[in-house]
Amino acid sequence: CRDLVNDKSFCGSCKIFCPNARNNQVSSCRKGLCELECLPGFADCNGDPTDGCEIDLRVHPANCGGCGKACDFGAGQPCIDGKCLMTECEAGVSR
Repeated sequence: CRDLVNDKSFCGSCKIFCPNARNNQVSSCRKGLCELECLPGFADCNGDPTDGCEIDLRVHPANCGGCGKACDFGAGQPCIDGKCLMTECEAGVSR
């Protein structure tokens, strides 16, 4: 007997193997269906499953906190913990 609902080696049917997880992914069998999910803080922004979840949303300035959410490169704005860092200018200095 096999658990066809949760077993990654028999997911939904005999000898249906769920794919191996790629970079920053977790592979699982839920309700008889194979699933690949990104680890927390990572995303598959290019839509290509072969390279896994290639973007670290916590530090990537072009995908800060979410795919396509870019920080202001011209102002030197970094991505810290998934948020574009904002600092005030020194007194008398404008940007």
